[in-house]
Amino acid sequence: DLVSRGVLLQINVLSMIGYYSPIIEKKTKELIKNDFVSFIGTDCHNITHAKLYKKCQRSILWHNLISRNTLLNHTL
Repeated sequence: DLVSRGVLLQINVLSMIGYYSPIIEKKTKELIKNDFVSFIGTDCHNITHAKLYKKCQRSILWHNLISRNTLLNHTL
């Protein structure tokens, strides 16, 4: 409903690998599957987060999201 009203949604890259919780990972997967994601953020606050980005980039969710070429911040 929000997306149909023009609201742009952002996900955190660590959400794709279940860093925050399995529920967040599931919701993130749904957002990506339905092509609702306009932006992706990093929320990088420490070296642990930075090291996890390589794992994120190997995720099928990452590849699904990037291959659509619809992100408004595609140069992340």
